[in-house]
This record gives sequence, structure tokens and C-alpha cells, in this order.
Amino acid sequence: MKDGKRRRAKALRLPDTAAFEQAAAIRGGVTKKEHTDLREVRRHLEATCYPAGKQTTCSGVFYTYVMRSPKKPKGAAPRVLWHGTPLKNLPGILSRGLSPSWGGLLGPGVYFGGRQKAELFMRDPLGALLQCEVSLGECADAIPDVGAIRNVSAYDSIHGVPGATNTLAGLLRMEEWAVRNPERVSIKEIRVFASRAGHCTACGRMSNLDEMRSSWSASAKDFVYLCTNCC
Repeated sequence: MKDGKRRRAKALRLPDTAAFEQAAAIRGGVTKKEHTDLREVRRHLEATCYPAGKQTTCSGVFYTYVMRSPKKPKGAAPRVLWHGTPLKNLPGILSRGLSPSWGGLLGPGVYFGGRQKAELFMRDPLGALLQCEVSLGECADAIPDVGAIRNVSAYDSIHGVPGATNTLAGLLRMEEWAVRNPERVSIKEIRVFASRAGHCTACGRMSNLDEMRSSWSASAKDFVYLCTNCC
């Protein structure tokens, strides 16, 4: 029994890699409360998932986990979509489920994107990507913007159309959805990753983590990542 537990624990030791330690260390100036608790992440993954492989690429290290008992999403005709989140949010998601955001570009809801947006998100230093089955239900296209939709609350989800939906940040560049009811979402697979590179918040340049520094931003009220040219 003890040997079995050791083998299981070893398979779930995702943060004990050099890439994860390096990615976590970039936030060296933050308080203990704001740090990603890698032990807590491991504990929740062990309770809800089983490991399905590790992949090392030029962009980082990726661990795949499959949910042991995925729930059935409420509604019909689910489709596969992706939800990205910082790794520190994963324990809360696995214990309480996904929570709607109130400050998104498409209004309140749980936000999802297609494969293109998922690959872009995995450039962040440390995070998790959730592959979900999502029942969109009655879905409204936000053209030219969310304000043009009559009675938004009558729809189950809002669809952001790339090149056609106006947002506060300009025309939407990548397709995304805001789903109002989290019960319409079923998490199937989780990809935990540590990227070896990240985008500089100031200039947008992709830099290796060795060239990035953590700096406090008064406007963002959080620590942001800056390359050595912008520090």
C-alpha cells in the first residue's frame, strides 16, 4: 500500500521540475499569500484527476491530467472549448468549480476560447489550461457589440466574433464565448504548464524567464512581468 502511494505521489510531483521552479521564482517579490502554493495544486490534482502524460517542448513543460469523474454539462450539444487560468486559481476551481467573471469584455460569465486563444495563453510563465465540454444553449452574437443585444439576460451565452465584435480594447481579434451558467460547463482535461518564456507587459516582447523581472504596477494593482529593457 505504501509503495502504491509513493508511486502515485511521484507521478503527481509536477512542480518539482526546474521549469516550474524557475517560473514560480519570477514572482520573488510578492507576499507568501500571493505565491502559487504548488503543494496545494498537487493535493487537489491528486484528489480529482489522474496523470495522463508529460511533454517537454521548446516553449516549456506540460503535464496533462484527466478528471476522474467529470460531470455532465447542463444542456444539449456540448462543444469542446478552452479556459485558461493562473495556476494559483486551480485548487479553487477543482474544489468549487468555475465562477463567472463580472468584468469581461462580453459581460458576466465564464470565458472560453478556441484552440488559437489556448495556445496564446500557454505563453504565460505559469498556468493551467482547462479543456471543457460547454453547452452554449441560446447563444447571441455580439455584433457590433454586447450593447446591441436586446435582453442579454435571455441568452445562455454571448459569442464574441473576431473582426466584428467591438470591445473596450477595440475589435475582437480571437473568438471567445461568455457562458452565464457554470452548470453548462464540464471540465474534462487539465494541462498544467510552465513556460520558459513570457510577454513583457510594457513592450510586449517575448523574452526568456531569465530576462524577465517581477515589478509592482500601481495601475494593475498587482505584480507584472517586465523584460530587462523595460525594468
